[in-house]
Amino acid sequence: MNMNPEKLKNMADMIWHLIDKAKKVTLLTHERPDGDGISACAAMDLLLRAMGKETETIYPTNPEFAYTRQPKTVLVNSHSFIPDLIIVLDTATQKRCYISEAFSLVPLIVIDHHISNDIDATVRCVDPNASSACELLYELMMLWDASCITKKIAESLAMGILYDTQVFRTTLTSAKTLRIVADLMEKGADLCVLKDELLANRNPDIIKVWASFLQSVTLSPSGKSAWAVLPKKNLVFIDGAIPVLVGFSNFLAEISTTDIIAIFYETEDGKTKVSLRSRYTDVNALAKKFGGGGHIHAAGIVTTMPLDECVNQVTRLFV
Repeated sequence: MNMNPEKLKNMADMIWHLIDKAKKVTLLTHERPDGDGISACAAMDLLLRAMGKETETIYPTNPEFAYTRQPKTVLVNSHSFIPDLIIVLDTATQKRCYISEAFSLVPLIVIDHHISNDIDATVRCVDPNASSACELLYELMMLWDASCITKKIAESLAMGILYDTQVFRTTLTSAKTLRIVADLMEKGADLCVLKDELLANRNPDIIKVWASFLQSVTLSPSGKSAWAVLPKKNLVFIDGAIPVLVGFSNFLAEISTTDIIAIFYETEDGKTKVSLRSRYTDVNALAKKFGGGGHIHAAGIVTTMPLDECVNQVTRLFV
């Protein structure tokens, strides 16, 4: 069940009131920003600039992938002004985003869809049943002024939804999600172009990456869980590495009747990242045991634990 319409309308009004009176706005999203977080920031940035606001977007780290649609002004782990308002998008916990001590008195809005969200804010608009932060942001924009969703904003929102639903494959993809995307298409978003930007990769090295993944696939004794492991030396962080990982996760889920699917890989900075998907198990609760989180059927972990140790610790909890 999605958020109560009356509650959402009240939140939309409160958020709009804060936006309307602000002159400088800072947009934040989580470390290693992904397609949903970046797209939500890009869409919000376009709206704010059209309103005459001065904006900047701050990523704690560089993005995981070179997405085409970015906010106009992006800083990494730094800020250039003290804003009148901060909007945090697609981020479940404050430690994963850039919050300067200089921002302590600035009103803060959270727009998110993670069930694990624990950020204290002036206004918290969190809907765990939304497919993505971009889906929730679309609903807010429609309540503010439907005509504000230009072609460029529609493209950004659609990209975020495509990313977080893995092109309509996740359990949070609802009939409403599809209706929203249809409306974004009518507003100018070309779904074929966006899908190709997200998933298409002309680098022949992806064949080697997939080969490494396939060789590492392991099934639990019960056959109800499956996981793949890719060390950094095998991934080599080729262009488009993240779409390759998303594509492989979808592939593994499609050919298996398992409950839990996990992808383990090393990041450029030496950390271990785990992508968890499930049909039945609450993988958000599982991820929380290792400092991660997300959604009931889609969650993630980022840890300094060595890859092999992380694989052993996490998979021992699988069914």
